[in-house]
Parts: sequence; structure tokens; C-alpha cells
Amino acid sequence: MILISKIIALNWKMNKNPEETLSFLSQAREFLKNKKVNNKIVISPTFLCLKDAINFVKSKNMDMSIFAQNCHWEDQGAFTGEISAKTLKDINTNGVILGHSERKSLGENEIIFNKKLKSALKFDLEVILCIGETETEYKNNETIDTINWQIKFLLKDIDEKYRERITIAYEPIWSIGTSKTPKIEDIEKISTLIKNATKHIFEEPLKTIYGGSVNTNNFAEILAINKLDGILIGAASLSINNFFKFISFSQQ
Repeated sequence: MILISKIIALNWKMNKNPEETLSFLSQAREFLKNKKVNNKIVISPTFLCLKDAINFVKSKNMDMSIFAQNCHWEDQGAFTGEISAKTLKDINTNGVILGHSERKSLGENEIIFNKKLKSALKFDLEVILCIGETETEYKNNETIDTINWQIKFLLKDIDEKYRERITIAYEPIWSIGTSKTPKIEDIEKISTLIKNATKHIFEEPLKTIYGGSVNTNNFAEILAINKLDGILIGAASLSINNFFKFISFSQQ
């Protein structure tokens, strides 16, 4: 039985238009009505749907956080197609996901993610910061080294006062969208590693969640890992029926 509060984060990536977003939230509201949910629910829609989602959740007094999926490190300027952390704060976004491997595939790296992190924290946003090894690094037994150097660069010059607003998401890149997940004991091992590594930087370890091919079949087992503070769900989070199952599982 899961007794402590955990983070249930849904990353919708480039899916759902405004109508579909509001439909999902409306159904979620009905499902959650009169339920005592101990866990923190985070939903990350596309930029286009952020404002609608924020307004809906606020107007219905829902206990749910709305996160963006990315932001730029500058407050404003000639950055075509980008969104600043300042703008996210201006529309009352709760937080942002940073460092996702799908951003790395577009040429971004830990130095850029560190700059984005500093900007997001400056504007009082919560941050889910993604880390994880490639398939090559995994096969070469380089996971531990990779995680350690990612943490070192991503959290460079981050002040202790921001600690409680940062959550680390361990997402092995070889697992994302592949239906392959690490063994439970491996997830627990890396979660412990992350907590130990971040405790060397801050007074207390950062919250740590897992993402990578999470579905209704493995959700409960992963969420029950003692060292884990929650789960980041991708494709499986698009289904409202899956959402119902995730919330039900998390309350058992």
C-alpha cells in the first residue's frame, strides 16, 4: 500500500488540441470529484493549450499542477518560436519540464538546460529536470558515470534556496517509447544514486521520479519503489481511461 504522497506527472508532448485538452480535464474532474487524492498530479500540455488548461483547473478549483514542456533561458528577445520562463509565469503556469532527451535530439545539451533551469527558478517555477543514459552508455555499463556528470553540469551554481522546487526525472533514453524498462532493482539503484549525488550539492536530496515506457502494467510496481517520489508518464498518459487507472493504482 502506497502511504506517502507521490508525484504523478503526465507529459503529453505534441498531442491534444485545446478541445481535447479540456475534454480530458473535464473527465478527470468528474473522476476526482469526492475522491481524496494524496498524490500530486501534474499535467504538461502543449504551449497552445497551456492557458486553457490553467484557466480550467483554476476555475474548477482542481488540485492539479499545469507544467510547460520547455522554456527559453532569456526573458525576451529575438528567439523565433521560443517561450520564456517569464511568459510562463505571467500566465500562471506552475512549472516546466526541462532536459528531456527529445530536446537533446534537437541539439540541446546540459549547458543549455542549466541556463533554462536558472531562468525557470528565477521566475518561481517548479522544474522536472530529466536525466538518463543512452542505449550505448547502458550497454557499456556507463550509466552511473553518465548520471553523475549530468547532475554535476545541470545543477551547477544552483542555490540551495531552490532545492524544493526541483525534481529529478530519471528517464533512460533507451527506454523512452520503446516498451523496454529497466529492472525494478535497477530503477531503485539509480534513484538512490541520484539522491546521494544531489545530497552532496544541497542540504537534502532532490525528489526523484522515474519516466520511460511507464504503462498500466508496470505503473504500480514502479511507483511502489521506496526510493522513488513519483512517475513521469508519456504516451500512456494520453488516455483518460489510463489516467483513471493510474490514480486508482496510486491510491491503493
